[in-house]
Amino acid sequence: MNKKKIFLIIKGALTKIKVTRKKDLDQDIKEINIFSNEQIDSLKLVNLISFFEKKFKINFSDTFFIKKKNQKITKICDYIFSKIK
Repeated sequence: MNKKKIFLIIKGALTKIKVTRKKDLDQDIKEINIFSNEQIDSLKLVNLISFFEKKFKINFSDTFFIKKKNQKITKICDYIFSKIK
C-alpha cells in the first residue's frame, strides 16, 4: 500500500465523521492537526486513532503524538506507511 492510498483512506474517515468535506483540498486536509481541530472532540479522536490502528493493523507508540508535528495528517500517513512496509 502506498502513501496516496493511505491518505485516501484517512480522508474518507475524516469525511465520514464530518471533519472534512469531499470538495476540500488535499493539501488542506494534510495539514489538519487531529488534536487541535475544533471539529474533532475527544470521542472522535479516540475513534479515529482506533480506526487507524485496526484498518492498518498497527499500534501507535505512546510517545508518537507528543510532538506537535506528528499530530498532522501528513505525519500520521508517513508513520502508517513506515509501519506497514
